[in-house]
Amino acid sequence: MRYRYRVIYPDGTAAWETAEATSSLELINRITASGLRVVDVRPVTRLSLLLEARPRIPVGPRRSDVARAYRTLPVLLDAGLPLTRALDGLIHEVASPALARVLASVRADVEAGHPLHRAMERHEAVFGRFAIQTVRAAERGGRLSEALRTIADYEERILTMRGRITRALIYPSIVLAAAVLEMAVVSLVLLPRLTDLISAAGVRTPAVAVFLAAASRAVLRAVPFAPPVLAAALPMLRRWARTPAGRWAVDGLLWRMPVVGQVVRRIAVARMCLAAGTLLRSGVGIREALALAGPASGSVVVETAAARIEQRITGGMRLSEAVRAEEAVFPPLLATMIAVGEQSGALDAMLTHMAEISENEAWPLVDQAVGLIEPLVIVLVGIMVALIAFAVWGTLTQMLEVIR
Repeated sequence: MRYRYRVIYPDGTAAWETAEATSSLELINRITASGLRVVDVRPVTRLSLLLEARPRIPVGPRRSDVARAYRTLPVLLDAGLPLTRALDGLIHEVASPALARVLASVRADVEAGHPLHRAMERHEAVFGRFAIQTVRAAERGGRLSEALRTIADYEERILTMRGRITRALIYPSIVLAAAVLEMAVVSLVLLPRLTDLISAAGVRTPAVAVFLAAASRAVLRAVPFAPPVLAAALPMLRRWARTPAGRWAVDGLLWRMPVVGQVVRRIAVARMCLAAGTLLRSGVGIREALALAGPASGSVVVETAAARIEQRITGGMRLSEAVRAEEAVFPPLLATMIAVGEQSGALDAMLTHMAEISENEAWPLVDQAVGLIEPLVIVLVGIMVALIAFAVWGTLTQMLEVIR
Protein backbone atom coordinates (compact mmCIF):
# COMPACT_ATOMS: atom_id res chain seq x y z
CA MET A 1 0.00 0.00 0.00
CA ARG A 2 1.16 3.54 -0.71
CA TYR A 3 1.58 5.96 2.22
CA ARG A 4 2.26 9.65 2.50
CA TYR A 5 4.34 10.73 5.50
CA ARG A 6 5.87 13.90 6.94
CA VAL A 7 9.55 13.49 7.79
CA ILE A 8 11.89 15.73 9.79
CA TYR A 9 15.43 15.86 8.42
CA PRO A 10 18.55 16.33 10.60
CA ASP A 11 18.80 20.00 9.60
CA GLY A 12 15.33 20.62 11.03
CA THR A 13 13.48 21.00 7.73
CA ALA A 14 10.27 19.06 7.20
CA ALA A 15 8.78 17.63 4.01
CA TRP A 16 6.02 15.31 2.83
CA GLU A 17 7.18 12.11 1.09
CA THR A 18 5.46 9.03 -0.34
CA ALA A 19 6.53 5.38 -0.16
CA GLU A 20 5.21 1.82 -0.51
CA ALA A 21 4.86 -0.29 2.67
CA THR A 22 2.84 -3.22 3.96
CA SER A 23 1.64 -1.16 6.95
CA SER A 24 2.13 2.22 8.55
CA LEU A 25 4.11 0.63 11.40
CA GLU A 26 6.50 -1.03 8.96
CA LEU A 27 7.01 2.31 7.18
CA ILE A 28 7.71 4.15 10.46
CA ASN A 29 10.25 1.53 11.55
CA ARG A 30 11.98 1.69 8.17
CA ILE A 31 12.24 5.50 8.10
CA THR A 32 13.29 5.70 11.77
CA ALA A 33 16.05 3.14 11.17
CA SER A 34 17.53 5.48 8.54
CA GLY A 35 17.96 8.23 11.16
CA LEU A 36 14.96 10.34 10.23
CA ARG A 37 11.90 11.22 12.27
CA VAL A 38 8.35 10.58 11.05
CA VAL A 39 5.61 12.74 12.58
CA ASP A 40 2.60 11.87 10.42
CA VAL A 41 1.60 8.92 8.21
CA ARG A 42 -1.49 8.80 5.97
CA PRO A 43 -2.61 6.17 3.47
CA VAL A 44 -2.85 7.46 -0.11
CA THR A 45 -6.42 7.19 -1.45
CA ARG A 46 -8.10 8.46 -4.60
CA LEU A 47 -9.62 11.31 -2.62
CA SER A 48 -6.24 12.33 -1.22
CA LEU A 49 -4.76 12.26 -4.74
CA LEU A 50 -7.53 14.56 -5.97
CA LEU A 51 -6.98 16.89 -3.04
CA GLU A 52 -3.26 16.95 -3.74
CA ALA A 53 -3.91 17.83 -7.37
CA ARG A 54 -6.06 20.88 -6.54
CA PRO A 55 -4.42 24.32 -6.86
CA ARG A 56 -3.05 25.55 -3.55
CA ILE A 57 -2.98 29.12 -2.28
CA PRO A 58 0.19 29.88 -0.29
CA VAL A 59 -0.66 30.47 3.37
CA GLY A 60 1.80 31.99 5.79
CA PRO A 61 2.11 31.26 9.50
CA ARG A 62 -0.81 32.36 11.64
CA ARG A 63 -0.17 35.02 14.24
CA SER A 64 -1.34 32.67 17.00
CA ASP A 65 1.33 30.11 15.95
CA VAL A 66 4.01 32.81 16.05
CA ALA A 67 2.84 33.94 19.51
CA ARG A 68 3.05 30.35 20.75
CA ALA A 69 6.60 30.12 19.39
CA TYR A 70 7.53 33.25 21.36
CA ARG A 71 6.07 31.58 24.47
CA THR A 72 7.87 28.24 23.94
CA LEU A 73 11.35 29.39 22.96
CA PRO A 74 12.27 31.00 26.34
CA VAL A 75 11.22 27.80 28.12
CA LEU A 76 13.77 25.86 26.08
CA LEU A 77 16.43 28.52 26.65
CA ASP A 78 15.83 28.56 30.42
CA ALA A 79 16.27 24.75 30.42
CA GLY A 80 19.91 25.33 29.47
CA LEU A 81 19.75 24.63 25.75
CA PRO A 82 21.87 26.78 23.43
CA LEU A 83 19.91 28.92 20.98
CA THR A 84 20.44 26.63 17.99
CA ARG A 85 19.22 23.54 19.85
CA ALA A 86 16.30 25.49 21.30
CA LEU A 87 15.32 26.53 17.78
CA ASP A 88 15.68 22.91 16.65
CA GLY A 89 13.30 21.79 19.40
CA LEU A 90 10.89 24.57 18.49
CA ILE A 91 10.89 23.46 14.84
CA HIS A 92 9.77 19.97 15.90
CA GLU A 93 7.15 21.37 18.27
CA VAL A 94 5.28 23.84 16.04
CA ALA A 95 2.23 22.56 14.18
CA SER A 96 2.45 24.97 11.25
CA PRO A 97 4.64 23.69 8.36
CA ALA A 98 5.04 27.29 7.10
CA LEU A 99 6.35 28.44 10.48
CA ALA A 100 8.61 25.37 10.72
CA ARG A 101 10.24 26.36 7.42
CA VAL A 102 10.76 29.92 8.64
CA LEU A 103 12.27 28.71 11.93
CA ALA A 104 14.57 26.33 10.05
CA SER A 105 15.85 29.29 8.02
CA VAL A 106 16.36 31.31 11.23
CA ARG A 107 18.26 28.43 12.84
CA ALA A 108 20.50 28.07 9.78
CA ASP A 109 21.36 31.79 9.93
CA VAL A 110 22.09 31.56 13.67
CA GLU A 111 24.35 28.54 13.08
CA ALA A 112 26.17 30.60 10.44
CA GLY A 113 27.05 33.16 13.12
CA HIS A 114 24.30 35.76 12.68
CA PRO A 115 22.54 37.18 15.77
CA LEU A 116 18.92 36.15 16.27
CA HIS A 117 17.45 39.54 15.39
CA ARG A 118 19.41 39.58 12.13
CA ALA A 119 18.07 36.13 11.22
CA MET A 120 14.54 37.30 12.05
CA GLU A 121 14.90 40.36 9.81
CA ARG A 122 14.89 38.09 6.76
CA HIS A 123 11.31 37.16 7.72
CA GLU A 124 10.02 40.54 8.89
CA ALA A 125 6.56 39.80 7.48
CA VAL A 126 6.28 36.87 9.92
CA PHE A 127 7.87 38.29 13.07
CA GLY A 128 7.25 42.04 12.66
CA ARG A 129 9.51 45.04 13.33
CA PHE A 130 8.36 45.31 16.93
CA ALA A 131 9.54 41.80 17.88
CA ILE A 132 12.76 42.11 15.88
CA GLN A 133 13.80 45.36 17.57
CA THR A 134 12.86 44.00 21.00
CA VAL A 135 15.04 40.92 20.43
CA ARG A 136 17.84 43.17 19.19
CA ALA A 137 17.75 45.23 22.39
CA ALA A 138 17.49 42.09 24.55
CA GLU A 139 20.55 40.52 22.88
CA ARG A 140 22.54 43.63 23.75
CA GLY A 141 21.39 43.45 27.36
CA GLY A 142 21.55 39.66 27.74
CA ARG A 143 17.83 39.31 28.55
CA LEU A 144 16.57 37.31 25.58
CA SER A 145 14.24 34.99 27.50
CA GLU A 146 12.56 37.87 29.31
CA ALA A 147 12.14 39.79 26.05
CA LEU A 148 10.61 36.78 24.29
CA ARG A 149 8.06 36.36 27.09
CA THR A 150 7.22 40.05 26.88
CA ILE A 151 6.73 39.75 23.11
CA ALA A 152 4.48 36.72 23.68
CA ASP A 153 2.39 38.73 26.18
CA TYR A 154 2.09 41.55 23.67
CA GLU A 155 1.10 39.26 20.78
CA GLU A 156 -1.46 37.42 22.91
CA ARG A 157 -3.06 40.68 24.04
CA ILE A 158 -3.30 41.90 20.44
CA LEU A 159 -4.91 38.58 19.46
CA THR A 160 -7.35 38.97 22.36
CA MET A 161 -8.30 42.45 21.12
CA ARG A 162 -8.97 41.15 17.62
CA GLY A 163 -10.89 38.15 18.91
CA ARG A 164 -13.21 40.23 21.09
CA ILE A 165 -14.02 42.59 18.24
CA THR A 166 -14.62 39.68 15.84
CA ARG A 167 -16.91 37.89 18.31
CA ALA A 168 -18.87 41.09 18.88
CA LEU A 169 -19.59 41.37 15.15
CA ILE A 170 -20.60 37.73 14.56
CA TYR A 171 -24.30 38.06 15.47
CA PRO A 172 -25.07 41.20 13.40
CA SER A 173 -23.17 39.73 10.45
CA ILE A 174 -25.14 36.46 10.56
CA VAL A 175 -28.48 38.27 10.79
CA LEU A 176 -27.64 40.59 7.91
CA ALA A 177 -26.32 37.73 5.75
CA ALA A 178 -29.47 35.68 6.37
CA ALA A 179 -31.69 38.63 5.42
CA VAL A 180 -29.75 39.29 2.22
CA LEU A 181 -29.90 35.59 1.31
CA GLU A 182 -33.66 35.49 1.95
CA MET A 183 -34.28 38.53 -0.23
CA ALA A 184 -32.03 37.15 -2.96
CA VAL A 185 -33.87 33.80 -3.07
CA VAL A 186 -37.31 35.42 -3.20
CA SER A 187 -36.29 38.07 -5.73
CA LEU A 188 -34.34 35.73 -8.01
CA VAL A 189 -36.55 32.62 -7.85
CA LEU A 190 -40.11 33.28 -6.64
CA LEU A 191 -41.01 36.75 -7.90
CA PRO A 192 -39.89 36.31 -11.54
CA ARG A 193 -42.15 33.27 -11.89
CA LEU A 194 -45.12 35.00 -10.30
CA THR A 195 -44.73 38.16 -12.38
CA ASP A 196 -44.43 36.10 -15.58
CA LEU A 197 -47.68 34.32 -14.73
CA ILE A 198 -49.73 37.46 -14.13
CA SER A 199 -48.13 39.22 -17.12
CA ALA A 200 -49.17 36.31 -19.33
CA ALA A 201 -52.73 36.76 -18.02
CA GLY A 202 -52.72 40.40 -19.11
CA VAL A 203 -52.93 41.85 -15.57
CA ARG A 204 -50.87 44.80 -14.35
CA THR A 205 -47.99 43.72 -12.15
CA PRO A 206 -47.64 45.58 -8.79
CA ALA A 207 -44.93 48.27 -8.79
CA VAL A 208 -43.01 46.71 -5.89
CA ALA A 209 -42.91 43.34 -7.64
CA VAL A 210 -41.75 45.01 -10.86
CA PHE A 211 -38.97 46.78 -8.97
CA LEU A 212 -37.77 43.63 -7.21
CA ALA A 213 -38.01 41.55 -10.37
CA ALA A 214 -36.04 44.14 -12.35
CA ALA A 215 -33.45 44.29 -9.61
CA SER A 216 -33.18 40.50 -9.59
CA ARG A 217 -32.68 40.42 -13.37
CA ALA A 218 -30.02 43.10 -13.12
CA VAL A 219 -28.26 41.09 -10.43
CA LEU A 220 -28.42 37.94 -12.56
CA ARG A 221 -26.94 39.80 -15.53
CA ALA A 222 -24.18 41.25 -13.32
CA VAL A 223 -23.26 37.97 -11.60
CA PRO A 224 -20.98 36.68 -14.43
CA PHE A 225 -19.01 39.94 -14.37
CA ALA A 226 -18.74 40.20 -10.56
CA PRO A 227 -15.85 37.73 -9.96
CA PRO A 228 -13.42 39.28 -12.47
CA VAL A 229 -14.36 42.81 -11.40
CA LEU A 230 -13.86 41.97 -7.72
CA ALA A 231 -10.64 40.07 -8.50
CA ALA A 232 -9.28 43.20 -10.17
CA ALA A 233 -10.74 45.81 -7.80
CA LEU A 234 -9.95 44.29 -4.41
CA PRO A 235 -6.15 44.07 -4.90
CA MET A 236 -6.17 47.63 -6.21
CA LEU A 237 -8.14 48.85 -3.20
CA ARG A 238 -5.83 46.92 -0.87
CA ARG A 239 -2.75 48.46 -2.45
CA TRP A 240 -4.32 51.91 -2.33
CA ALA A 241 -5.22 51.46 1.36
CA ARG A 242 -1.53 50.78 2.09
CA THR A 243 -0.35 53.98 0.44
CA PRO A 244 0.06 57.10 2.63
CA ALA A 245 -2.95 58.76 1.01
CA GLY A 246 -5.07 55.63 1.40
CA ARG A 247 -4.09 55.11 5.02
CA TRP A 248 -4.93 58.72 5.85
CA ALA A 249 -8.29 58.42 4.08
CA VAL A 250 -9.24 55.17 5.84
CA ASP A 251 -8.02 56.29 9.28
CA GLY A 252 -9.63 59.70 8.90
CA LEU A 253 -12.96 58.08 8.07
CA LEU A 254 -12.74 55.68 11.02
CA TRP A 255 -11.76 58.39 13.49
CA ARG A 256 -14.68 60.62 12.45
CA MET A 257 -17.31 57.89 12.78
CA PRO A 258 -19.53 58.08 15.88
CA VAL A 259 -18.68 55.54 18.60
CA VAL A 260 -16.52 53.52 16.16
CA GLY A 261 -14.03 56.39 16.08
CA GLN A 262 -13.72 56.32 19.87
CA VAL A 263 -13.10 52.56 19.79
CA VAL A 264 -10.44 52.87 17.07
CA ARG A 265 -8.73 55.72 18.94
CA ARG A 266 -8.57 53.90 22.28
CA ILE A 267 -7.36 50.63 20.78
CA ALA A 268 -4.67 52.45 18.78
CA VAL A 269 -3.50 54.29 21.91
CA ALA A 270 -3.53 51.01 23.87
CA ARG A 271 -1.40 49.25 21.25
CA MET A 272 1.10 52.11 21.10
CA CYS A 273 1.44 52.32 24.89
CA LEU A 274 1.76 48.55 25.21
CA ALA A 275 4.45 48.43 22.53
CA ALA A 276 6.37 51.38 24.00
CA GLY A 277 6.23 49.95 27.52
CA THR A 278 7.39 46.55 26.28
CA LEU A 279 10.32 48.06 24.38
CA LEU A 280 11.40 50.24 27.30
CA ARG A 281 11.29 47.23 29.61
CA SER A 282 13.53 45.35 27.16
CA GLY A 283 16.18 48.08 27.23
CA VAL A 284 15.27 50.08 24.10
CA GLY A 285 15.77 53.87 24.30
CA ILE A 286 12.76 56.17 24.45
CA ARG A 287 13.23 57.62 20.95
CA GLU A 288 13.71 54.21 19.35
CA ALA A 289 10.72 52.90 21.32
CA LEU A 290 8.53 55.71 19.97
CA ALA A 291 9.74 55.09 16.42
CA LEU A 292 8.65 51.43 16.71
CA ALA A 293 5.56 51.90 18.88
CA GLY A 294 3.95 54.35 16.44
CA PRO A 295 3.63 51.82 13.58
CA ALA A 296 2.62 49.13 16.10
CA SER A 297 -0.53 51.16 16.87
CA GLY A 298 -1.96 50.29 13.46
CA SER A 299 -3.11 53.90 12.95
CA VAL A 300 -1.34 56.41 10.72
CA VAL A 301 -2.76 59.22 12.88
CA VAL A 302 -1.10 57.84 16.02
CA GLU A 303 2.06 56.95 14.09
CA THR A 304 2.40 60.53 12.82
CA ALA A 305 1.76 61.95 16.29
CA ALA A 306 4.42 59.62 17.74
CA ALA A 307 6.90 60.87 15.13
CA ARG A 308 6.18 64.48 16.14
CA ILE A 309 6.68 63.55 19.81
CA GLU A 310 10.01 61.95 18.93
CA GLN A 311 11.09 65.19 17.19
CA ARG A 312 10.13 67.26 20.24
CA ILE A 313 12.09 64.96 22.54
CA THR A 314 15.12 65.29 20.27
CA GLY A 315 14.77 69.06 20.63
CA GLY A 316 14.99 68.78 24.43
CA MET A 317 11.32 68.66 25.47
CA ARG A 318 10.21 66.25 28.18
CA LEU A 319 8.13 63.28 27.04
CA SER A 320 5.08 64.26 29.11
CA GLU A 321 5.11 67.79 27.65
CA ALA A 322 5.54 66.45 24.11
CA VAL A 323 2.58 64.10 24.58
CA ARG A 324 0.45 66.88 26.08
CA ALA A 325 1.04 68.92 22.90
CA GLU A 326 -0.75 66.14 20.96
CA GLU A 327 -4.01 66.41 22.90
CA ALA A 328 -6.00 66.10 19.67
CA VAL A 329 -4.74 62.51 19.36
CA PHE A 330 -3.90 61.30 22.87
CA PRO A 331 -6.09 61.60 25.98
CA PRO A 332 -4.87 64.00 28.72
CA LEU A 333 -4.54 61.05 31.12
CA LEU A 334 -1.64 59.68 29.04
CA ALA A 335 0.47 62.81 29.60
CA THR A 336 -0.33 62.65 33.33
CA MET A 337 0.64 58.96 33.56
CA ILE A 338 3.89 59.64 31.68
CA ALA A 339 4.72 62.54 34.01
CA VAL A 340 4.25 60.23 37.01
CA GLY A 341 6.44 57.59 35.33
CA GLU A 342 9.18 60.14 34.63
CA GLN A 343 9.22 61.22 38.28
CA SER A 344 9.13 57.69 39.71
CA GLY A 345 11.44 56.07 37.14
CA ALA A 346 8.76 53.55 36.18
CA LEU A 347 7.81 54.89 32.76
CA ASP A 348 7.40 51.41 31.24
CA ALA A 349 4.97 50.38 34.00
CA MET A 350 2.92 53.57 33.55
CA LEU A 351 2.68 53.03 29.80
CA THR A 352 1.59 49.42 30.30
CA HIS A 353 -0.99 50.58 32.85
CA MET A 354 -2.25 53.21 30.39
CA ALA A 355 -2.64 50.48 27.76
CA GLU A 356 -4.84 48.52 30.18
CA ILE A 357 -6.95 51.63 30.89
CA SER A 358 -7.45 52.32 27.18
CA GLU A 359 -8.41 48.69 26.56
CA ASN A 360 -10.91 48.71 29.42
CA GLU A 361 -12.44 51.92 28.06
CA ALA A 362 -12.67 50.46 24.56
CA TRP A 363 -14.74 47.34 25.35
CA PRO A 364 -17.86 49.17 26.66
CA LEU A 365 -17.68 51.29 23.50
CA VAL A 366 -17.44 48.12 21.42
CA ASP A 367 -20.58 46.82 23.14
CA GLN A 368 -22.23 50.19 22.49
CA ALA A 369 -21.24 50.10 18.82
CA VAL A 370 -22.60 46.56 18.46
CA GLY A 371 -25.73 47.72 20.28
CA LEU A 372 -26.14 50.37 17.58
CA ILE A 373 -25.47 47.93 14.77
CA GLU A 374 -28.08 45.41 15.89
CA PRO A 375 -31.09 47.83 15.66
CA LEU A 376 -29.84 49.04 12.28
CA VAL A 377 -29.61 45.45 11.07
CA ILE A 378 -33.10 44.71 12.40
CA VAL A 379 -34.51 47.81 10.65
CA LEU A 380 -32.79 46.80 7.41
CA VAL A 381 -34.14 43.27 7.72
CA GLY A 382 -37.60 44.69 8.39
CA ILE A 383 -37.41 46.82 5.24
CA MET A 384 -36.35 43.79 3.21
CA VAL A 385 -39.17 41.64 4.62
CA ALA A 386 -41.70 44.42 4.03
CA LEU A 387 -40.64 44.79 0.40
CA ILE A 388 -40.90 41.06 -0.15
CA ALA A 389 -44.27 40.88 1.62
CA PHE A 390 -45.74 43.75 -0.39
CA ALA A 391 -44.43 42.30 -3.63
CA VAL A 392 -45.72 38.77 -2.95
CA TRP A 393 -49.06 39.98 -1.52
CA GLY A 394 -49.65 42.32 -4.44
CA THR A 395 -48.79 39.60 -6.92
CA LEU A 396 -51.06 37.04 -5.24
CA THR A 397 -53.89 39.58 -5.11
CA GLN A 398 -53.61 40.19 -8.84
CA MET A 399 -53.59 36.45 -9.47
CA LEU A 400 -56.78 36.03 -7.40
CA GLU A 401 -58.40 38.73 -9.49
CA VAL A 402 -57.52 36.79 -12.61
CA ILE A 403 -58.96 33.57 -11.14
CA ARG A 404 -62.24 35.34 -10.25
